[in-house]
Amino acid sequence: MYFSANATVTRTFRISMSNEFGLSTVRYTSSPIPRSDAERSSAWCRRRVGFSAAQPAAQRPRAVTRSRWGRSFVIACRDEGRSGSPRWEPIRARRASPRTSSIAEKNTLDRRRGMASSSALRGRMKSIDIGIIGCGTAGSAAALFLSRAGHRVTVYERVADPGPVGAGVMLQPTGQAVLSLLGLREAVLARCAPITRMTCHTAGGRELFDLRYGDIPGDHVGYGLHRGVLFEHLFRAVKAADVRLRLGVTVENLENAGNGRGLYFLTPEGERLGPHAACIVADGARSQLRDDTSIRKSIRPYPWGALWFVGEDPAGAFRGELAQVVRGTQRMVGLLPTGLGPGDGPAADKVSLFYSLPAAGLDAWREAGLDAWKREVRAIAPSAEPVLDQIESAEQVLFARYHDVSMYPWNDERVVYLGDAAHAMSPQLGQGANLALWDAMVLAEALAGHASVPIALDAYSRARRSHLDYYQFATRWLTPFFQSDLTPLGWLRDLGFPIAAALPPLRRLMVRSMCGIAQGIGIDAPMVLPAPDPPPRLGPAA
Repeated sequence: MYFSANATVTRTFRISMSNEFGLSTVRYTSSPIPRSDAERSSAWCRRRVGFSAAQPAAQRPRAVTRSRWGRSFVIACRDEGRSGSPRWEPIRARRASPRTSSIAEKNTLDRRRGMASSSALRGRMKSIDIGIIGCGTAGSAAALFLSRAGHRVTVYERVADPGPVGAGVMLQPTGQAVLSLLGLREAVLARCAPITRMTCHTAGGRELFDLRYGDIPGDHVGYGLHRGVLFEHLFRAVKAADVRLRLGVTVENLENAGNGRGLYFLTPEGERLGPHAACIVADGARSQLRDDTSIRKSIRPYPWGALWFVGEDPAGAFRGELAQVVRGTQRMVGLLPTGLGPGDGPAADKVSLFYSLPAAGLDAWREAGLDAWKREVRAIAPSAEPVLDQIESAEQVLFARYHDVSMYPWNDERVVYLGDAAHAMSPQLGQGANLALWDAMVLAEALAGHASVPIALDAYSRARRSHLDYYQFATRWLTPFFQSDLTPLGWLRDLGFPIAAALPPLRRLMVRSMCGIAQGIGIDAPMVLPAPDPPPRLGPAA
């Protein structure tokens, strides 16, 4: 419900909050959607104030009232000419029309999809100039969505000749849905290995859980694939799209161009690139560009990592199942069917072996030698023998380090962070690539649905909050049970996980979490996967 002050003149301003209460960065404008960059630059301002004391630019109201509007607020400012305290008066609600009813119905669906919902402030974004830093999963997907929607997109990648690298990853229903929207799903899945279940046993053979995609409604299935395959298809599509690709370019800093023109990208050599009306930072967990905004953030190297090896599976011994074996909280061996590697022929099925290892223990692992490690892996997971036989030197085994990145919101006025640059986490739930793809889709939807870049980026952060908050919470809560030095947690895990997996409500939550469609504990309605519709077109170019 909206409220206004009983005043002679009332002006209404929209502000967006990075936090719901307390001191926070406030943005507001004299019209809900600025009609031009010139109007926006003169009307918007930023101050560190509490929302109850927010003052609009060039205005000195004697009283400010406030009301909730989603996670934004509308403030009605009383004119200087009236004295005394304002009276709160509810504005009479209007009868719902077929149009407003349809908007409400779409808002409900959008919330279940984790997208930005419709509102009276939605409009059609004109074609703008967008700079994307990083050509990984999130950056490439965002470039495809936004270029197809009519924006002028430039991608900056620090690697001069990027190629397919990495090991096995999981492609969950969420990631599959995004690839379908991009027209890449069938080509990618042709090189994937289907997975119908995820299991975990102790080294002694006790089952901790056996989660099957078929345990929840829907024809869900997961896929294992080589990370390089996903990159290969996305990068090929970017090169074929109407996207300007700048390879071998490192962006070191961001600089305000002034006069509402956007941002310059600065290189170490001092070159100024742009300006761009919006900046998408998608250069990974080690991004240095998070320091270029005032968003509150926490970036910590995760103390544990994993050894990876991608081997051959000619007999198909590992098909259909992501199998994990644990011994206490310090050892975990996993075997992930990985399909066909980049450039492989149709007969070269792969399987990825991963082994938990503290980052501090990497040197000790190298000193102990390959044979000692193989003996330990065989003792934990004898089924890994055919893969271990293919490893002849330690150089064939990769070590992956992980980071924990926490920030909110994921944007400021013209900068937005996607993928691991925004929310890197331990790969315990196998959602990294899927979350990055979903980020790109929701950002494109937010930009298509709002006529102002700052409002669209605010809408993006609000739309992603529940989904990302849940997965970051779940990952931080679960990871110590599988990767830590806290031995008692292993005892609790071995006791509690079989019980949890046997209880239908918890089992459904576990499977939805595996699929990538969970939005929170206790929220029974999962996210709705989008139909493969073409992306919306935009208004005429600015």
